[in-house]
Amino acid sequence: MVNDQAISEQQRIVEGENRQKQLLVSTLENLQEAKKEARVKRLRQELTFADTIEVVHTITCSESMTLAACANQGKTLTMQKAVNTFQSQVLDNVTESTTAKLNANRVSFNIHVMNSNVVDSGFSGTNRYITRMQAEMRSQPDENAACKLLDFAERYCVEEPFTTAKQATKQQAKRWVNVKIRSNRYEDNVTINGVTYGSTPVEIMLPAGQHQLTVEKPGFEAYSRQMYMNKDSEIWANLREQENRPKPGKQFADKLSNNHQAPKMVVIGAGQYRVGYEAQQPVLVDQPFSIAATPVTVKQFGEFVAATGYVTDAEEGQGCTTLMNGESKQMLNHHWRKPGFDQSENSPVVCITKDDAKAYSDWLSKQTGFDYSLPTEVQWEVAARAGSESDYWWGDDIGVGNANTGWSGTVWSNKSTSPVGSFPANPFGVYDTAGNVWEWAESQAPVARGGAWSFSPSSARVAERLELKSDLSANYLVSASSAIFSPDTTLSLKPADAGFFCFVFANG
Repeated sequence: MVNDQAISEQQRIVEGENRQKQLLVSTLENLQEAKKEARVKRLRQELTFADTIEVVHTITCSESMTLAACANQGKTLTMQKAVNTFQSQVLDNVTESTTAKLNANRVSFNIHVMNSNVVDSGFSGTNRYITRMQAEMRSQPDENAACKLLDFAERYCVEEPFTTAKQATKQQAKRWVNVKIRSNRYEDNVTINGVTYGSTPVEIMLPAGQHQLTVEKPGFEAYSRQMYMNKDSEIWANLREQENRPKPGKQFADKLSNNHQAPKMVVIGAGQYRVGYEAQQPVLVDQPFSIAATPVTVKQFGEFVAATGYVTDAEEGQGCTTLMNGESKQMLNHHWRKPGFDQSENSPVVCITKDDAKAYSDWLSKQTGFDYSLPTEVQWEVAARAGSESDYWWGDDIGVGNANTGWSGTVWSNKSTSPVGSFPANPFGVYDTAGNVWEWAESQAPVARGGAWSFSPSSARVAERLELKSDLSANYLVSASSAIFSPDTTLSLKPADAGFFCFVFANG
């Protein structure tokens, strides 16, 4: 009996100690969690940092540069040095500086320049230009920056709503991002907004927004893009040799009877081309033809409506289709004036059926006296490829900022159309042949080409096609670039191999 009581007592003690152990373990885990939260909170506070710094930077100006150009380049590079210096200062001043520096490449510091001025500048010696600048700066990293710097799970970084003061600061200041530029060639030259940065690889800080980037090398096609940069990014410029480089076609615009101009057209020269998947099918264009330089715009279509009183199928009650969560949805109150997102006069007109597109082309024909019509699939692809044999006219990868498609890194991706000409023209001088909007083409079955803002990048590959109902109107579908045929420039397309039109555009 005594032994049984002793055993029971020992068991009770062990159970108590186990409960205490579990309590201590739980308390320790809570403390560890609280410690992580405290470290994140402390680092987040330390990262929101403001200071006024002064930097000096010396550049060597080329003899061909004007004084104003030299001063402008000096100011630009000095400002970038100031941003880099400030970012280093932020990391030096945080409590866990060593850990933060190890993970700094994972974080966008969102450095804002509140105010800046050139204290002193001028030449010192031969072509050496010195700029002394004072800048007031503030860092406002993303909400999860502290977790990334400490290598913690993002659950420790609960997003907090912006305060009114923070919103006001964000509106007044410029945010800076880190951009890395690389290319496939040595001894190239990088220019951003007219400022030269030398050969790739180049890593610089730029204010968030639109920038003109050019990477060039003699003997190679220049990589030139107007890019919207709003986050840290890496850009790869693929420079191709200029052998057999296609030449831009002649451009012109016919007059309309109301003294307005018809869409600007680009002449596509006669010759041997390759079309279809992997550009495997040769096709011969006997005579030149012309195609519109851009998709038909809201302004251009509006002039047609104003002159004729035309009512589109969507406006007559059919409505306009949109993609929502990957599914098509008919919006009965949407049409070309109201597609579901804001558009400017220079945006491509959407919610247009094939009959609407033909009506516009017929009106152009009557107005000009020339034969306007929808381009055939072959005509569209010849113009879109511009002599290339890759998936897109610039290469086989969609890249970043090359076209407005879904998930392609533009400010419009998955949101809306972009104004025509927002991206570089292809070597023939034709814009928006990849992405932005699908374009109606003339074919036995209703077909559109080119991809769109709400479709995946792979849909914008030059050989892709989308079979549709002819009475479909959608906010990702536009009146295609119109083909024009003058009496003295008859187009004759001859497939090099028999049966070309029967299989080259079959769905793959």
